[in-house]
Amino acid sequence: MNGEAAPCPHGITLRSLAAVEPYETYRAAREKGVVHWDSSLGGWVVLGFDECSAVLKDDATFVMAWRLLEGGDVALGKYGIFNLAGAAHTQAHRELLDFFNPRKNTGLRPAVRRLVRDSFERVAGVDSIDFIHDIAQRVPGLMGLAFLGVPQDESVLDRVHEANTKLQVYMQGFGDDPAALDALRGAQAELQALWGPTFEARRRAPQRDLISKLLAMQSTLPDWEESELVRQCLFFFGASFGNTANAIANAAYVLATDEEIQQGLRAHPEHIPVFVEEVLRVWASVQFRIRIATRDTQIAGQPIRAGERVIIVVGAANRDEHQFRHADQIDVERSASRRHLTFGVGTRYCVGATLARVEAEEVVSALISRERRVSLAHPGEQPHFGGLNYRVWEPLRLRVSRVSESAAS
Repeated sequence: MNGEAAPCPHGITLRSLAAVEPYETYRAAREKGVVHWDSSLGGWVVLGFDECSAVLKDDATFVMAWRLLEGGDVALGKYGIFNLAGAAHTQAHRELLDFFNPRKNTGLRPAVRRLVRDSFERVAGVDSIDFIHDIAQRVPGLMGLAFLGVPQDESVLDRVHEANTKLQVYMQGFGDDPAALDALRGAQAELQALWGPTFEARRRAPQRDLISKLLAMQSTLPDWEESELVRQCLFFFGASFGNTANAIANAAYVLATDEEIQQGLRAHPEHIPVFVEEVLRVWASVQFRIRIATRDTQIAGQPIRAGERVIIVVGAANRDEHQFRHADQIDVERSASRRHLTFGVGTRYCVGATLARVEAEEVVSALISRERRVSLAHPGEQPHFGGLNYRVWEPLRLRVSRVSESAAS
């Protein structure tokens, strides 16, 4: 921060919303103005769709914050995609988009489909399943280990998940919590010991996996250390795991609590892709992104000084009535359904977005198959949409039964 913040007549504190559904607060704040000062995060909160989109697209004026924050290189890697800029970022971004694209990496969707089938078979006959753990986290988690190139081991998944949680804690603190950074360093050291043999094996014999791709990058960067490889592997696992798991869980919650949507998708499975996009928009698993202004500028008339934080609240932008008719509603026939900002926009668009969509679509397809019906296992125990930046409907215990069983009961 450079000095004191410019005056602003309105304020909002995102941290105070972590335990409650935030959308009414977003709407009330947006009626007063699309830019507000947030003392809890120490930055300018942007709530309007047009303004959020413009900030995300202007990579010169509003840069990714991580490389400027305490521990950003340690957390995400000096050469990690979030810390690269200019031509280096453009090249890495293009290569990673291709790597995660099922049309170019033709083995991705079949692998996801097999993993989804296996995950549901493991809980077949169980009256009440912990959907987040058993399905929503397992599918992207094991896929994450697979595309990295490390063994798809269930016990290893739990350890990597714990390390990823430490990464998320650091990221939600935006470099302001030294204890979170120390905890993350410890988790990375454990992963370095765990994955070291795989790194050595890929050096000897590269495969079609992300570790091999990262090692190829390493050959052109003389100051790339082993710890850099661990940092990037954990980041890419987390990027493909947490947000996707939450999106899958949010989709399952909607199906379990809206019989009309569930029956409609069962009758018209061709609407599944739009349904997934609508869940990503209405119940954004990532609520905001952070940038830092590189120069004095303005957003919607509000002065922003160089060095100040800008928090782009995509959760609010995704429900902007000026952009989306009946913005609070899921509409499986909505046109241009990918216009939401959950995956970002512009040069920083999420490289794993396509894989996330595939995973969510395959899980939803399994849930609404003609043999299955999904409902809350304990209707009296209503889940809540909790979290600060990363949000999910939890706890989410579901009953996945055969349609004939549901009709009989």
